Amino acid sequence: NFEFYGGRSKSTEKRTKVKSRVMANALGELMDEARQIYVMGHKYADMDCLGAAAGICAIARRRGKPCQIVIDTENNAAHPVLRRLAQQPEYNGVTISGPDAFLKCQPGALLVVVDTNRPESVESEEMLETCNRVAVIDHHRRGSSYIEKMALNYHEPYASSASELVAELMQYLVEPSDVLKCEAEALLAGIVLDTKNFTNRTGGRTFEAAAYLRRCGADGIISTRPHLIRRGRELGMLTVLRVFAIDSKAVSNLGKETGIGMPDLIEVLPGTIYKVIARLSRELPVPLIAGGLLADKADVTAALSAGALCVSASDPELWDL
Repeated sequence: NFEFYGGRSKSTEKRTKVKSRVMANALGELMDEARQIYVMGHKYADMDCLGAAAGICAIARRRGKPCQIVIDTENNAAHPVLRRLAQQPEYNGVTISGPDAFLKCQPGALLVVVDTNRPESVESEEMLETCNRVAVIDHHRRGSSYIEKMALNYHEPYASSASELVAELMQYLVEPSDVLKCEAEALLAGIVLDTKNFTNRTGGRTFEAAAYLRRCGADGIISTRPHLIRRGRELGMLTVLRVFAIDSKAVSNLGKETGIGMPDLIEVLPGTIYKVIARLSRELPVPLIAGGLLADKADVTAALSAGALCVSASDPELWDL
């Protein structure tokens, strides 16, 4: 039995990128030598897991190697990203189940494990035991059990996410033009998820990775923090400041917040507060997005008539009005 003490202190971000460059070169060599390449995350994959896997696929494609993602396409937490990737011709037949990958795997195959370092947490333990060449890319602290047989171990607890680590590797292995827009968006979604919209465990290298993904085609960031918006603008990213208009003080403070870091767009929630939208559209030089509590076409029309540039809605029935 193991008993752990401490381990709650924040990891210190490393400013040098020497290790990431060395790891990128080593990963490229492993891919060049591999007959098959599989990438696998943890069970019930989330957006960070799938985003990192998509980044590995982009690297493999750039090197002329086919790559498959071992994932349960039914039981996961990244269905929107998975559907978007599946629409691309480059991802035709890329996803594969654990049992099918186990049967298809041949000697000399490379297995890249992302977003976990625990053997009991991977999507397919049989695949992990079968492959004799394993590369691990992860940001979680090491526990009592961890993958032991590794040809490459890129383990950085300081990082915000596995997607951030993969994005750093990509900068040495692929050109932005080689990355599909949906892959860049999947990686950025993974970073946004694990950092809670750039509010948790976010460092300079997190924003550098996000800026690289922006150059690859990802749209930008949404945050409630004005200083993060300012940093995003400095890196050339599209920025959206999300504002919850819960009372008159929150509305009156908006002018001060935009003075700290002027965003490209301001999203005002909830989107049904038409009088506030009309007032802000007159007073602020930034376009407004109305979001939240939009139920039907009438709500959308009212928000746009009040002065919003566009609306954001999670209901697919409102997307094609």
